[in-house]
Formats: sequence, C-alpha cells, structure tokens
Amino acid sequence: MTLQSTGKLSMSDAASNLSLSYPVSLSTLYGYGGVVPGSGKVSFSNLYGVANASGAVPSGARVNLQPRNLALSNASPVTSWDVLTQANSAKRPVFRTTGGFLNKSYISFLATSSQFLYAPSAITMQCGTNAGYTAVMLLKFRDPASDWERVYQGYPGSSTTNDYMNFTRYTQRVQTKYDGSGYRSPTQTFSQNTWYTYAFRVSGTTSQTRRDNTVVDSSTGGAALSNCSLNLGVAANIYGGAPSVANSGGNGNIDIGALFIYDRALSDYEMNTIYTYVSTGRAQS
Repeated sequence: MTLQSTGKLSMSDAASNLSLSYPVSLSTLYGYGGVVPGSGKVSFSNLYGVANASGAVPSGARVNLQPRNLALSNASPVTSWDVLTQANSAKRPVFRTTGGFLNKSYISFLATSSQFLYAPSAITMQCGTNAGYTAVMLLKFRDPASDWERVYQGYPGSSTTNDYMNFTRYTQRVQTKYDGSGYRSPTQTFSQNTWYTYAFRVSGTTSQTRRDNTVVDSSTGGAALSNCSLNLGVAANIYGGAPSVANSGGNGNIDIGALFIYDRALSDYEMNTIYTYVSTGRAQS
C-alpha cells in the first residue's frame, strides 16, 4: 500500500501500511522507499507517498535460500535448495512446515548427524569488481554442539587457509570474516532458541553487522575484496576444493528461515527492504 501524500499521518498508520513493527525505529525507516533520508532526522513529510516495500528481494542474489521455494512435506530431507545440495542422504537437513519464525517453515540442521549443504560447483563472486558483499539471514541457534558452529563458510578454489567469507556462532556471540580480514565479533550476546535476522555488509573497506536491522558492529580500513570462484557450504567447514566432504568441526544445531548472499554491497534502502521482507515471514511462505 502507498501512504497518503497530504494531510494527517500517524506513525502507527505508517507502520501498519508499510508492514513495519510498531513502534518504528529510525534504522528501519532510513532509506525506505528510496525517498526517506538514509541518516539524520526523519519527518512525516518524508513519508508522504511512500509505497510498501515489504514484498521485494533485491536483485542479483548469488545464493537465495527461502523455505517457501521448497515443495516438501513436513520432516522431509532436503536434497537441494537453490544452488546447494547434499548427495549423502545421511547428512541432509530436514524441512519443517511449521514451528519456525512466526510459526512458519524452516530448515533444521543437526550437528550430531553432520547435516550440511554445499554448492556442487564453485560460485563466481564478483566482489572485487563490485567492491562489496552482503549476507542476510534469519537464524535460530539451538543448544550448541560445540563452541564453533558455522552458518555458512566459503573458500576460494582449493585454499585451506583463507576464509573468503563466513558467518559463525562462537559461544553466545556471532563472528564473521571476509577475504583474509580479521574476525569481526559484535559484543552483543544472543539467546538460544530465539529467531534473529542478521545482516553483514562489506562496502569497499568498510564492514557492518546488523541484528534485527540495528547496527551492532562496524569497522573501517578492512581488507579489500577480490573476485573468486567460491566453494560454499552451509552448517559445516568447507575447504580444500572438495565441498561435498566437510572437514571436522563446524557443524551446528541451527535453524534457518532464510539466507541470501550477494556479491555486492546492498544500499541502505535495499537493506531495509530485505529486512522487512524477512522479518514479516515472506521468505518462509
């Protein structure tokens, strides 16, 4: 729905029509509709004529994992999901039709069964050309199997030493790393068995982590990104040029309600748009 262009407008009405949670935070509004300012003060006049952006996923995702795209019955093993697969039937995660975020569908990974997914072919990532990278995910960490649990991990070619990208649970915090940079770890802890929307964005040499669309960590002067052919795995350590064979450690008790990876930095407007899309359950049904 599009908001009115003149007259009285309340923030509760705006939230309802734009599919935003009320009370509305400034970080949620920044860049919304491509017309709301990306920082500083936001006035009601900035909201006149803004259209609901909740139904859009920014274009160009190299990985687009949405449970809504899986036509499976409850408790079915997941053989493939977008660009990922699992040839070993004993290591396939499970699709759940209900019980996830907003009681909607999700994919459940069990560490003791070494469940994970991987890309059977390397994914071309133009992060150097585009000077950016973004990952957005809807996650729930269950009781941990170990201190380290991978959400996703990617290595270039046959490298066994250089994480091109990863997002990891470490005890009660998350950590992320990209293209040879050091680990970034927000100070905020999370609660187990609670759904969160996380986003990590690199633009040039600046990185930013968001949780539920609030910035919880940022850094400047990091490593510059390069292009690569990426071996990618979800819920496991993947390296050495053989992504179907996960290395020891890194498997996690993780539920995933969405995972998007881009080889570019999403704009603030796109970050807000995809957050609204994910946080209202549209990736799940």
